[in-house]
Amino acid sequence: HHLSEKGVSAEELVGICLDRGSDLIVSILGVLKAGGAYVPIDPVYPQDRKRFIIEDAVIKTLVSRADMAGQFTDTEIETVILLDAESDLIATKSTSKVNVDLSVDHLAYVIYTSGSTGKPKGVLIEHGGICNTIQGQISLIDLSVEDNCLQFESPSFDAFVWESFLSLLSGATLNSIDVVAKNDVEYFVNYIEQQAISFATLPPAFFRLLDVAKLASIKTLVTAGEEAPLENARMFSKTGNYFNAYGPTETSICATIYNGSISRSVPIGLPVANATVFILNSDMALVPLGAIGVL
Repeated sequence: HHLSEKGVSAEELVGICLDRGSDLIVSILGVLKAGGAYVPIDPVYPQDRKRFIIEDAVIKTLVSRADMAGQFTDTEIETVILLDAESDLIATKSTSKVNVDLSVDHLAYVIYTSGSTGKPKGVLIEHGGICNTIQGQISLIDLSVEDNCLQFESPSFDAFVWESFLSLLSGATLNSIDVVAKNDVEYFVNYIEQQAISFATLPPAFFRLLDVAKLASIKTLVTAGEEAPLENARMFSKTGNYFNAYGPTETSICATIYNGSISRSVPIGLPVANATVFILNSDMALVPLGAIGVL
């Protein structure tokens, strides 16, 4: 309601610059419920990258904190909502549903990725695409209110959307690990055990550093983003439920997912629900069975 009163409506791009934690999740939900599309701006980004995102996305409204506000004084942002400074005011707002007319074609979020060029590009994701991905995987992975899910990634990566909404929309508990210490293997293993994490999505580069035997609480593990480490994936799949996901940000996080036995390689699997994958040659024509092509 606070966002709506500030003029946020369908497909309005709202920047969110906050550290990971409950305020970030609440802000994302607030933007979506107001009808807007959120644009994550990682606080650790260099100032030039923050400015580029704000200018390229033509962001007029930003959600942040008072100690970060000074970074945005010389941008084109018109409205800055400071969660800490405005918390008392926000607390007085209605908790009823905001009356906004949304369709599956409206934007849900825009994530800036460097892609293959090194220059950030905004990837626009609609409600229909991301809802299809999340709802399909909740059913496939079998998450429930009994699960403790790990929130590992930065909000500027689409894996963050995967982690957060798989948990929230299945009624599970979302646990956000400390951003500074998360890449410390010893800290990570202790955190997993202490929080009884049962579901985690990890980048393969980090999974490769872990001793699989120390991940006993994790019942379901997903890797995505690059080639999965074969030995670790094979070891985990013997005792846990292992998934390997594949796909660029443009395909609403992932296009294919694999769950099965692992021998000489870790496959990327079959298309997610309501999706089709084509393997084509250089002329964009379908290749025959067994022939090499590109997805």
